Amino acid sequence: MVRSALSQRAGFDESGSQAMTCRDFELSGKVAMVTGASRGLGQTFARNLRGTFFAAQEVARHMVAKKYGRIINIGSVTCVAGYAGLGPYGASRGGVKQLTMSLADDWGVHGITVNCLAPGWFKTAQNAVMYEDKEWVEYLCDRIPLKRPGQPQDLEGAVVFLASDASAYITGQTLLVDGGISTGATRALPQKVNRATAPRPIQQRSKPTGATRKNR
Repeated sequence: MVRSALSQRAGFDESGSQAMTCRDFELSGKVAMVTGASRGLGQTFARNLRGTFFAAQEVARHMVAKKYGRIINIGSVTCVAGYAGLGPYGASRGGVKQLTMSLADDWGVHGITVNCLAPGWFKTAQNAVMYEDKEWVEYLCDRIPLKRPGQPQDLEGAVVFLASDASAYITGQTLLVDGGISTGATRALPQKVNRATAPRPIQQRSKPTGATRKNR
């Protein structure tokens, strides 16, 4: 993957600055933690964690020579939150978060920043079947403060930021692009109470007419 990217000059601009996004290629299916087979566990860690490490290691060799680079590891909201049935997947993503911090410490001296981009719930080809369940989608959106799943374009600004000099003093961090679901957005009060305590929009006062000012 890295050799292909380098051969196509992907992520390398004319000035010689470099950015590389290291990601996995597959979301593992739901696993029952008590009865589930462990066969897919190694595959999940190989794709998400080992793959991220070796891709970052390979591209870092080129960045060290230039004393500059931006590495963006792809994590997930499961880096910071637990989800039933996604234990191996969440553990591998949590590993990416920890790996990001360690590599940032290792490679900062070479002018390389390493950060983790952690998307929330996005509809992709990998999980499209989940979004066919309308009841589940309604439940999911109810827990997301922005009330919708993510769209691909929601990641663009974050990627550009982490790959640019605007983030030159940011390394070892995990940037969540998740619509706010990582706030733990669980309704703690009945729906009616939530609406009653919601801030009301400020109404502008109408300006007094000339006749009113004269009467005063």
